Amino acid sequence: MIAIPRRIAGRQISPSSLSRRVLRASACVAALSCIGVGLAEAKNFDVLYAFCAKSGCVDGKEPMAPLVSDSHGNLYGTTFGGGSAGSGTVFALVPSADGSKWTHKVLYNFCTAEACSDGEFPNPGALAIDSQGNLYGTVPSGGRSGGGIAYKLTPGKRTDAPWTLSVLHDFCGSDSCSDGSMPWAGLTYRGAAEGLPYDGTSPLYGTTFVGGSTGYGTAYSLTPKGKSWREQVLYTFCTQASCTDGGEPDAPLTVDSDGNVYGTTSEFGPNYAGTAFQLRKQNKHWKANVLYAFCAAANCSDGKQPSVGGLVIDASGALYGTTSRGGSQDGGTAFKLVRHGAHSDASVLHSFCVQQNCSDGALPDSALWLEPTGKLYGTLASGGVHFGGYAGGAGGVYSLDGGSMHALHMFCSQTDCRDGARPMAGLIPVKGGQLVGTASAGGPHNAGVVFAVKP
Repeated sequence: MIAIPRRIAGRQISPSSLSRRVLRASACVAALSCIGVGLAEAKNFDVLYAFCAKSGCVDGKEPMAPLVSDSHGNLYGTTFGGGSAGSGTVFALVPSADGSKWTHKVLYNFCTAEACSDGEFPNPGALAIDSQGNLYGTVPSGGRSGGGIAYKLTPGKRTDAPWTLSVLHDFCGSDSCSDGSMPWAGLTYRGAAEGLPYDGTSPLYGTTFVGGSTGYGTAYSLTPKGKSWREQVLYTFCTQASCTDGGEPDAPLTVDSDGNVYGTTSEFGPNYAGTAFQLRKQNKHWKANVLYAFCAAANCSDGKQPSVGGLVIDASGALYGTTSRGGSQDGGTAFKLVRHGAHSDASVLHSFCVQQNCSDGALPDSALWLEPTGKLYGTLASGGVHFGGYAGGAGGVYSLDGGSMHALHMFCSQTDCRDGARPMAGLIPVKGGQLVGTASAGGPHNAGVVFAVKP
């Protein structure tokens, strides 16, 4: 079975080049037999592409990141492994005219430059896309110094021409580097929360898992300056006593319409369970406020360890996210933060793993998608009613409407898990009212799939 690099308990990652990153595991581990998929579930779910369909997995394997779409309906994403060098790919899925078929294309193979100066093993962060069709992303390993890169992918002038990767910033390979190291999250920008494409000129924002002056990560911006890009560290984490400001951020940032930046830290904070924070620019400097410190409630019923999915923001300015652990049964939570000045009130929208054997799912470690009506959609990397050889369950797709959770699909419902397993990325909407996402494992070749589900 493919090893997927995510946080479990401790600080270790596979492959060894990402040894500081951690895997998260669900506390709900059970042994249930697979039960058949219901008719409604089968009609509402479809596999758009199954990875490792080509010899040597040159088409990629283990998709861990959310997808992004362009104005033509093409989907773009990354795979953690596979490709011509075995170090991951950037790919596109192009729909047919009637939308009934999808064609897979590898746009770039990582670690094809000398000494992997172009990076290796793309992280779970989503790509950003601009109005010209260029893609922007990060890779947490490789680069000239071994600390990962931020990159831009430019399409060729012809449809069949190769894409060109340019390095926007090389991160240092040491925890003590002031610019940060290991950018585990993707890049974002002002306007992304409203669904606008990147304008190509304003700053891109991201985080590094480690590095900075303290060694516990940074928030940074990348701004184009002529033909080059300038990196600016906005904030270095764990600068307050006992790391009450949090440390080791591994989730993408969110930027509101006023230019304020929001995010989460995976560890530390007053209760050593992670924080939600705001970065606000004052004159030429950025000030950090801890909006909420998790595990403030008894038995961490409010959640702990915010997920790698990050936060989403609604029209009123409320923030929504998930935690990988905590809640009433330590299966993770979905939460809402309502800001009051420099702090926030938190409410738990749902605690996972409350049903017997975690049949409702656990480990909601992906971004939420917020529908205009207020309904939330997400994925679960563990639990569920189907196992298929995956300890703890194969996960699922769910919706939250108020405090009510509804399972849209439980993975490993098909023979040999051909529908996929262990989704670790969030969902995005596409034409036709469907939501699309990736499952990191399962599929006909046990290398992950791209799927669509209709709410």
